[in-house]
Amino acid sequence: MAVKAIWILVWFLAVPFCTGLFVTGKMEEEKESFLLTMLCGYAGMFAVFEIMTVPMIFLRLSFSMLKYSYGAVILALAGISAVCERKRILPLIWGKIKKIREIPWTCLAAAVLIVLQIGVYAVGMSTDLDDSFYVGTATTAIETDTMYQYSAYTGNAVKSLPSRYVLSPFPVMLAFYSEAVGMSPAAVAHTVMPLFFIALAYGVYMLIGRRLFRGDMKATGMFLCFLSLIHIFSYYSVYTQGTFMLIRIWQGKAVLAALLLPCIPGRVEKRRLDGAAAAYGILQPGILHGNHAGSGYAGDFWNFVRSFEETVEASGTGGFVYPALPCVCGGVYCIIEMA
Repeated sequence: MAVKAIWILVWFLAVPFCTGLFVTGKMEEEKESFLLTMLCGYAGMFAVFEIMTVPMIFLRLSFSMLKYSYGAVILALAGISAVCERKRILPLIWGKIKKIREIPWTCLAAAVLIVLQIGVYAVGMSTDLDDSFYVGTATTAIETDTMYQYSAYTGNAVKSLPSRYVLSPFPVMLAFYSEAVGMSPAAVAHTVMPLFFIALAYGVYMLIGRRLFRGDMKATGMFLCFLSLIHIFSYYSVYTQGTFMLIRIWQGKAVLAALLLPCIPGRVEKRRLDGAAAAYGILQPGILHGNHAGSGYAGDFWNFVRSFEETVEASGTGGFVYPALPCVCGGVYCIIEMA
């Protein structure tokens, strides 16, 4: 159990943090934000996974090949990022520890509410009908050593790749995490992922609150308390954002709704990068990763339009290439899904 806990901390905390150091290191502002570093790290991991997995699915390569190649690539990127940004690691961590004494009571109250929401998954779990496909797909990938070549419902071989899900590698990522930490896909999805993804989602909301209230942490704490109460009592419909976050955060569409989309407006509005739009261009496939996991044609079209707008905005500053790449990816994915 201790070994599994260590691997969980490595893959869900240490690797995203080290990966995000490279991206935040290119920013002029908020480069010392631990939460932003974690967010960029996860987006970067999603981006690399999307880029590597989709071609492998179409080439019908084995899941083992993806597992080892992606693991090697992301560990190498995290290691290189940690070495290049090694001088920022301790200040980032120690800076957060020193600020604990300065936390206002409203933030402490919000922390209690957030811990209660996360604690539900620590002592129990929540299931969803869509698990029959998402968790089933992850289990099937591990057992058959393939990706989308066997039906998650029946276990029978499929004649062709499922057009609706072939560009949705989030269940395959669940399978990778399952193998990486040595736990079953169901356990990782229902217990491990919610612990980190819900906390990360509230980290995004804290960054938004801090922007809305101009750095007033007391007001930000009240904002988080109010938002927590809305989420806790949001299960009056299966389509609310709070339901997606608290009931099925292990699904790609829930990560999109609760984590990725809320962070876009603020980052687009206040994006000042030393390398033009390079870092944002790197992160865009991560948004594509979440969109393909849950939003189908609308997500593809939205990303195509958003990426095109970013390309136009960046063209005047010399940063044309990086934003153009996800723009091309979005257009190609639209064509593939509509074919």
